[in-house]
Amino acid sequence: MASNGSSRPRGTCFSEDEVKILDKALSLAWDRFLKTGMMNAQNMAEAQQILGQRIMSSAADGQLDPWLLARDALFHLWQLKFTGEPLVRVPPRKRRPRIRS
Repeated sequence: MASNGSSRPRGTCFSEDEVKILDKALSLAWDRFLKTGMMNAQNMAEAQQILGQRIMSSAADGQLDPWLLARDALFHLWQLKFTGEPLVRVPPRKRRPRIRS
């Protein structure tokens, strides 16, 4: 996990501006998770908890970029719960007809 170098002790409170960053990061991660099609009734609450905890942990370590926080949390969730499945479902590639000369 990349950090900006300003690690803080665990249990430290976040400022109002930092909470806004955490909220944005969670929204970004959750939106992306919903788009994967991997959410179901059984994993919804657990996924929210894992994403939120990872975002707060990474922010406490000094990372305050919402995009990087979201990405890290999503990959962390994927590693914990969905290893072996693609994070993003990619449609099969269409083959172009060969041109014969």
